[in-house]
Amino acid sequence: MLPTLIVGIMITQHTPMSRLDAFVKSFALPTPNYRLMPYFVLGRSHDGNLQAGADFPSNTLVLDIKENMDDGKTFAWFSRAVELFNEIPSHPMNGIVKMDVDVSANWTELGLSVVPKLGTGYYLGRIIDNALCGGGSYCPPAGCTDFSSDCWTYMSGGWYGLALDLAKTLVGCGYARDHVVGYEDLMVGKWIKHCGADSAVVYGVNNGDFFCHSKAVTDGDVKDGFYQRVNCV
Repeated sequence: MLPTLIVGIMITQHTPMSRLDAFVKSFALPTPNYRLMPYFVLGRSHDGNLQAGADFPSNTLVLDIKENMDDGKTFAWFSRAVELFNEIPSHPMNGIVKMDVDVSANWTELGLSVVPKLGTGYYLGRIIDNALCGGGSYCPPAGCTDFSSDCWTYMSGGWYGLALDLAKTLVGCGYARDHVVGYEDLMVGKWIKHCGADSAVVYGVNNGDFFCHSKAVTDGDVKDGFYQRVNCV
């Protein structure tokens, strides 16, 4: 039995339909060593409804929150994804991914080069250390790239994944529930540090290894997984 990755693509009511269609086509890429379950994830509009006349794909999931980026959408997505796993066979490598619409991912490369190397309890993505964070007081301590001792770190918000068991720990943690507002990717690192999940297995990748997070990503890049077409730095 293969592990399952539930992928949440964070969209809004105004994400172009061409980008959604490109993602739908990208999910046809082979996924060796794992099973992929993608969802388009958004919150309610300010009037409580979806954009009038929008023809969203059938795998669109509307969270019971107002649409936002850094005011709790990520925590709400993790909570909903954990519930989705109630209907999925258990596997120690099951996991949840959060990604943005300006990301092109090669799902085949992920399965071939990364999934076989992951350990249980994984936290997967591009590591943001103190320097990449900007050195502010809110950033991880200098020299930290994991959660050992007094250290903590976080993954760049374009694409990152959590093992299901780690996600369960976070959504059940009072600290995480009480600290959902803030830079969403950075907050995940803080949740892991404060919620007794210091054993998270950090697996760092570079932007460009199997995904490209860049404003230059096109619909064609998304559709074909050709993340190497653009500058991912």
